[in-house]
Formats: sequence, C-alpha cells, structure tokens
Amino acid sequence: MLFEPDRCPLTWTEPTGVLMTPPLRELVIHLGETSHARPLAEALLFQLLEPAPSNTFPVPLPTDPRIRMIAETLIANQADGRELPAWASHAHTSVRTITRLVSEETGLTFAQWRTRVRIRAALTMLANGRPVGATARALGYRKPAAFSAAFHRVTGQHPSIYLDAG
Repeated sequence: MLFEPDRCPLTWTEPTGVLMTPPLRELVIHLGETSHARPLAEALLFQLLEPAPSNTFPVPLPTDPRIRMIAETLIANQADGRELPAWASHAHTSVRTITRLVSEETGLTFAQWRTRVRIRAALTMLANGRPVGATARALGYRKPAAFSAAFHRVTGQHPSIYLDAG
C-alpha cells in the first residue's frame, strides 16, 4: 500500500514494526478495497499506528575460529542443546578456554549468548504467527514456561505480546 509522502506525518527514521490492532487491520483492508474517503482513512490510520515493542538484541560474533564455529552452528540451529563440555570436545579445546573466549569476545557468558541467539530467532517466529509453545520447542526449550521466562528476562515482555498484536 502506498501513501502520498506529503500526507504522511510520520517521522520515523528507520523501518519500524507496528502493532496490527483490529481497527488498524480494518483500515488497511478498507484502503486496499476502495478509494472512498481515502484522505480521512489515511489520517486515521496514521493516528493509530503504534510502534511494536522493540528490543535490540545485539548478538556479537566471536572471531576466534574455535568459538566462531560454535557460534555459527548455534545460529544455524538454535535448538542445539549441547552444553559446554560437549562444545569443548567438538572444538578440540577446554571448557575454560571456551568460557574465557566467549566472555572476552562477546561480553556475555556462553549461556547468555545462546539465550540471545534464541530470543532473536523467537522474535521472527512469533511475528510470523507461530504459537509460543511451538516457538519454544523449535528453539530447544523443553517447556514453554522456561522459554517465556527467558524471553521475559531478556526483553522485559511476555512472548505472547507479539501474537496479541496480530
């Protein structure tokens, strides 16, 4: 849907997700189906636009090849539940080395780093309408409550807020 730039009062400087409330959804449908009262409908639409809750989850990538390999594997498969001893064996190094390098290169513990990777992936899944329980399982959480607690700890919000907006 396109809008005339001179009729758009928004001053957002970057792409911004919006909460798709029922009234906003109806306005979008109306604007897509008819040109009747378009200026009024557009004005109301702009008044109803509300940025979606947003959190940035910087997930710094380590540069050390041993840790980078672990990071790339976890980004590709967030459900990989291997713990540090298994990763150390896989990377042919020690738990202590992994712990030290992850902390030095990312500023996070291994567990914090993996949680951020999972939460970042969860945002996309939830925004696409995937239920909280299915998202939790896809990310390697055995219980949705554990996922919800981790999500809340990182974002300050419950994951269902992303579903309620749709």
